[in-house]
Amino acid sequence: MLKFLETKQLYTNHSTNAMETGYRFKKGLLLALCVIATTCSCFAQDIIITKDAMRLNVIVVRTNPDNIRYKYFDNQNGPTFTILKSQIASILYQDGQVETFTSESTSTVTSPVTSTVTSPVTSTVTSPVQTQRSIADNYKPVAVSRSEKTTNEAYTDDVRTRWGIKAGINIATVNLDNSSNSYSMGSVVGVVAGITLDQPFTPTWFFHSGLELSMKGFEMNPGSSSTLKATAVYLQLPAAIGYKFNIGKGWKLEPRLGLFFASGIGGNTTATTSTQYGSTKTFDGKILNSFDYGALFGGFFDNDSFVIGLHGESGLSETNGDNFRVTGAKAHSSNVSITIGYLF
Repeated sequence: MLKFLETKQLYTNHSTNAMETGYRFKKGLLLALCVIATTCSCFAQDIIITKDAMRLNVIVVRTNPDNIRYKYFDNQNGPTFTILKSQIASILYQDGQVETFTSESTSTVTSPVTSTVTSPVTSTVTSPVQTQRSIADNYKPVAVSRSEKTTNEAYTDDVRTRWGIKAGINIATVNLDNSSNSYSMGSVVGVVAGITLDQPFTPTWFFHSGLELSMKGFEMNPGSSSTLKATAVYLQLPAAIGYKFNIGKGWKLEPRLGLFFASGIGGNTTATTSTQYGSTKTFDGKILNSFDYGALFGGFFDNDSFVIGLHGESGLSETNGDNFRVTGAKAHSSNVSITIGYLF
C-alpha cells in the first residue's frame, strides 16, 4: 500500500480578500478532506478504463503479451480475472504511470509528470484517467516502483487449481539397517509417469498431489556370479507442501516436503548363480511387501507451465517380504527422481 505525503497547507484561489470568515475556513477544510480522500482512493489501487468507458478498481498481478490479469481491489484474496488488451483504453497504475492501448493492442506508458495543465485554475482533461492524473499532480504520493513491490503483488500467478502431467526416471535401491550400521544395495533405474495436482493455499503456498506409476527395485551383489535383482512397479500417491520463491525471468523455485503412499502392482525378481537361474513375481513371491510409505523432499523449478524437479524418497515402512530376509537387518526403500512436467 502506498504511503502518501502529509498535506501541510491548503491554498485557495477563490478570493484575494484578506478578511476570511469562519464559514469560508470550514468550507475550505471540508474541500481539502474530500480531495485527500479521493486521492487516497485512486492511488491505493490500479485503475483499468475499458474502451466502453467502464472503470475497474483493481490490483494488476500480471501483464501478458495479449492480456492483463488482475484482482478486484476490494477482494484481493479472491479469484484472478483476465481482460484482453484489445478491450482496454488505458490503465492508471498505483505509482501514477498511465498506460494507454491502441486498437492493435500496443501500449504507451506516460510518466506521472506529463499531465497537461494550462493554468492554476484551468486544465485540459481528455480522458477519465487524466482526471485522476490532475489530482495526482497537486497531491503527489511517495513513489514506489513496480520492481520494489512484493512477490505477491507483482509476480503471482493465478490462485487456482491446476492439473498437469509429468514423466522422468527413478534411481532406486533398498537400504538394509541394523543396530550398528546401514548398507545400500545396488541401484535399479526405472521410469515414473503420471498426473499432477497443484492446489494453492495462497499465491506462494501450494499443496501438491497426483497419481503416478513408479518403477523401483534393487540389485544384490551386482557384477558377481551370484546376483539377485528385483524390479517393483507401484501405483503411488504423493502429498507435499511447497513454498514458491520468485527467482526472476518468470521462474520460481519451490522446495517441497511431504509423504508418499505406494501400492505394488507388478514386477519380477530374478536370481542368478554360476549354474542356476530362476525368477518369480516380486510381490506374489513375497520378495517385497506390496505396501510402502515414506517421506519425500526436493526442489522444483517452474515458469507457470513447465516444472522441472529433483526429489528424494525415503521409505519408513519395512519393505522386505517373507522370502527376502537378511539376518538382523530391516529393509527400507530409497529413491531419487528427476522429472519434467507440464501444467495446464
